[in-house]
Amino acid sequence: MNNIYLRIYKNDSVSSYPLLGIKSNSRMFRSKHKIKIEGTVEGICYEVVFRPIKQAWFWDVTLKGNSETVDLVYGQDLGLVLAQSVYANEFYISQYLGHEVFFSENGYVICSRQNMPAGENFPYLQQGVLGVKAGHYSTDALQFFGLEYKTTDFPAALSGNLPDRTLQYECAFTALQTEKMILKNEKRLSFYALYKKNHPQAV
Repeated sequence: MNNIYLRIYKNDSVSSYPLLGIKSNSRMFRSKHKIKIEGTVEGICYEVVFRPIKQAWFWDVTLKGNSETVDLVYGQDLGLVLAQSVYANEFYISQYLGHEVFFSENGYVICSRQNMPAGENFPYLQQGVLGVKAGHYSTDALQFFGLEYKTTDFPAALSGNLPDRTLQYECAFTALQTEKMILKNEKRLSFYALYKKNHPQAV
């Protein structure tokens, strides 16, 4: 479960639009090595390309607008062990995911490690942004969706900034929020993830 949300700022309000999935107005095209998603919201044209490359993947985003102020929020549900282990008890597996967050020249980077070994390995995932800074982050679904999501069907975090706080409960869900951008002509950026089968050192 993941998504990229485009948020458009006007005066004192913000509107959020998912770019992926059935709640978006996107069109999807698939080739051998990538998936392309495209659409338009409030006059802003977007293209999202998913590119898996060996032990990494990229979500390449291109936005074309007319001086709108926007940001992007990327959310990713995490499960780093074998699928059958996650399906057997996702909450149990999730509580053993440890997160460490660093601040780099591209803003926040989230590093997650499965601290309960999967066989002899400790799987690891690093996530960040290229082309723009990640100005805010969160690590747990409770922070992102909020308790009210059950009745609103709307992630609570999209109404403001991500809290910049590391939580490690039983529902790991990492999120990165870019800095605000003014769309003069075209803007390109990428959300990335780098996977390692084994990261012996704790993060």
